[in-house]
Amino acid sequence: MSRHKIAARAMAFTGINSFSSELVKQWSTRLAATFICLGGALLLTATRLETTRLRYDLNELHQARQVLKTDVERKSLEVANLSRPQRIERLAKARGLIYPRTDQVIGMDE
Repeated sequence: MSRHKIAARAMAFTGINSFSSELVKQWSTRLAATFICLGGALLLTATRLETTRLRYDLNELHQARQVLKTDVERKSLEVANLSRPQRIERLAKARGLIYPRTDQVIGMDE
């Protein structure tokens, strides 16, 4: 018998082959579980970073909205001030405009 056959029989007799294949299965399972856990941790970290970035973006948008709301309020006050009847009447008189006589007014039928 050759050395290889004797070694193979000895390993089969002692169960070394089955032991080593079980060991490989265990390690490959552990290695796969480790990679899955690392992938999950990486995904969780990426998700948290994206959430934080979106919160900052949302905060900036809220601040910009507040600035625009203040701008709208200021413009509304300006429109109310410029469209006051007393102001318009004063400006019209300064340009020589007068109220129409009753015979100059034409009613519009709807």
